[in-house]
Amino acid sequence: MKAIGKYTLSEISFLLYIVSLVMPAFWFNDLLGFHCLILGWIGIFDLSFFGLAWLANPCYFIGLIISKNYPRQKLMFASLAILFSLFTFLIPEIPNDTSSASTKTAVGIGFALWFLSFLTLFIYTSPIKTEQN
Repeated sequence: MKAIGKYTLSEISFLLYIVSLVMPAFWFNDLLGFHCLILGWIGIFDLSFFGLAWLANPCYFIGLIISKNYPRQKLMFASLAILFSLFTFLIPEIPNDTSSASTKTAVGIGFALWFLSFLTLFIYTSPIKTEQN
């Protein structure tokens, strides 16, 4: 089992995800990670990059909870989470409130931790052999 100290990479991945929810997801606005988690699914109906990026969340959770008896599927969902999360870079503006105005933006520390949680899950599910002492 891949671990750092007494925590597995799966647990570290989940911790990174939780911390990302309380950090700014984008610079230049007040959106925290949990705002994006709660409202991002609306982008699916808008057919925008918001929705595609949000799809990383269900892929991540499926990859996190799927049984170790299905390593290929676990790796597939971890890979899909990474792929979908990259659509975040294609979001140039975030809408402001209910008006038609929007704010130009760039990814923030919350995004970095969110993405790092996906990478950690990917490393955890990858078939790379590690030596255990």
